[in-house]
Amino acid sequence: ASKGLASTDPGTILPAIADGRVANLFVAEGRRLWGRYERDSRKTSLSGESDGEDLLDLAAVNALNHGTEVYILKQEDIPDNGLLAAELRY
Repeated sequence: ASKGLASTDPGTILPAIADGRVANLFVAEGRRLWGRYERDSRKTSLSGESDGEDLLDLAAVNALNHGTEVYILKQEDIPDNGLLAAELRY
């Protein structure tokens, strides 16, 4: 993380997946993260369930489509007890 090759921020991870920069994605099992990812502007916003989509599912599906390894872990096994983490290629 200190070299900028890891992130737990959905706003960093979702565009990095689109760029093919994510080597490994870690997603919290059985959790949801509601929000929106605007592909054109590459912006991520968090919202309530009725206003958005599950960003964890979106990240996992997009990562798999880009050939990224996706791991489903218990939340306590993800850095910072987060919902999402990524190891970046560059």
